[in-house]
Parts: sequence; structure tokens; C-alpha cells
Amino acid sequence: MNLKNKSVVAKRIRYLFSGMVQGVGFRPFIYRMAVKNGLTGFVQNNPEGVTAEVEGTSEALELFLTGIKNELAATAKSSAETSAAATAAATQE
Repeated sequence: MNLKNKSVVAKRIRYLFSGMVQGVGFRPFIYRMAVKNGLTGFVQNNPEGVTAEVEGTSEALELFLTGIKNELAATAKSSAETSAAATAAATQE
């Protein structure tokens, strides 16, 4: 396979997660999901919740968000205490 002729286009997306996302291990969870999908970027708390800015291929970004949604759904179903689930708003740069 000749990689010289292949062009990989990276996208950077900023997500804002709100709801019960602080003090529950959400930032480490987001970090693990980003690493699992080969993304780079950062994750931090802010007054609105948690911001994650990640960069990678479109496919990796889709897998990242799908993985988060699936994991949160599984956690909410198995949790005895169901609070407001985290929601994500995304902006592309």
C-alpha cells in the first residue's frame, strides 16, 4: 500500500457535555475513549460542564461519540441512581 498518495484529513471538534459530568470520573472516561479511538486533544471542566476538544479522522470522531453514547446508555441502565444523562453539543473547527 502506497501511503504517499493517500491524504488523511483530520477534523477538530469541540464537545460540551452537560448534566452530571463533574465529580463522577467523566473526564477520565472521555480521555480513555479518545485514546481508544486514536484521537488527540484535551478535556477540561468548565462552568457549563466538561469540554472535550478532539482531533482525528471523521471515522474516529464518529466512533468516539458513538462509544460515549453507548457507554453512557449502558451505565445509566445498570445504575441504581439514574440522574440526568450527559448531553453533548458539538462545534466543528
